[in-house]
Amino acid sequence: MTTPLERTRSVIQTKDFLMALIMDLDLPKKVREDAKHLLRHFPDKHNFGDDNEDFASYRTLKKEQPEL
Repeated sequence: MTTPLERTRSVIQTKDFLMALIMDLDLPKKVREDAKHLLRHFPDKHNFGDDNEDFASYRTLKKEQPEL
């Protein structure tokens, strides 16, 4: 079963991935445009609310993890 924290992490990581696709000029223009289109109505931290514990917990965990 997916926990709320796992769901939040998945949404945030997916947004980060799509943003990386948009910024990668080595990718075909169509891929970058598709990623941009998908992000148009993508949820962000404002959709989770400032008091959302799962969002806050994920951001804390992310800060503690070393960069790969």
